[in-house]
Amino acid sequence: MKAPYIFGSACIFAAVLSAGGCSSNAPSTPETGPLNPSKTPTNGQGVPSDAGAVVPTTPVACVLTPPSKRCGLAPQCGCLPNETCDVIAEPTGEVACVTAGSNTMGRPCGRTGDCAAGLRCEYGACHAYCPTVSSKCTLAGTDICVGVNGNDDRPLPNLTICTIQCDPRAPSAVCGANSCEWLATYYSPFTKVSDCVLGGPNKQGDGCKSASNCLPGFACITRPGKPETDKECEAWCRMNQTPSDCPSGKTCKDEVFGDNSPVVGGIREGLCR
Repeated sequence: MKAPYIFGSACIFAAVLSAGGCSSNAPSTPETGPLNPSKTPTNGQGVPSDAGAVVPTTPVACVLTPPSKRCGLAPQCGCLPNETCDVIAEPTGEVACVTAGSNTMGRPCGRTGDCAAGLRCEYGACHAYCPTVSSKCTLAGTDICVGVNGNDDRPLPNLTICTIQCDPRAPSAVCGANSCEWLATYYSPFTKVSDCVLGGPNKQGDGCKSASNCLPGFACITRPGKPETDKECEAWCRMNQTPSDCPSGKTCKDEVFGDNSPVVGGIREGLCR
């Protein structure tokens, strides 16, 4: 499995619908970091996403990505319009053109071939490549450029992707059937970062080990007053709403993320606790 990294920190995350443990450098609860349910390839020839993104279409010059130099990752170049330049050998960072699919940015995927040209399948969602870790992505609907780690907790060559701006409470507009994970401080010094990731079947109060276990619109959070490892799925909600977004007996609270809680459309979001 693979995990994201930034500024050299790393955390190994769960594969599809399974949990993984974080390294000693990983953030403490409530943040678990994105998950990585799949490992496969995609290209970039101006395909719009539901997040309003359009992959750059005509680079001034095609810069081929080493070591194979068969095509370019960021910006995408050197492939046919229905192909993606993608990392096809993770240990070495070797790239090649692969046939693209139709799923837009943030939408579910099992492999890069499911994603539209210019997008790669990571964490069960279609993501755009980017050139420089810890920099701001310029593609509309994205946030920061992050790297992906391998099983040895070390950065995988050439695997750098943009996180996706989405609403944790209502992710469907951007992520489709996927979840929107909230990473308030995980990518410090960047804060309030979201990303589309594969979700799971668990609902309010069900146990979980990572966001991949919970339904879209839910977070995997340590149970109140319990050890850090004792987590449950808790629904995202809008603060001070009447009627409440929360089920009977639960109250919308922003105590988990505090000042780093998401604000969507001017409304602060919390969790049903």
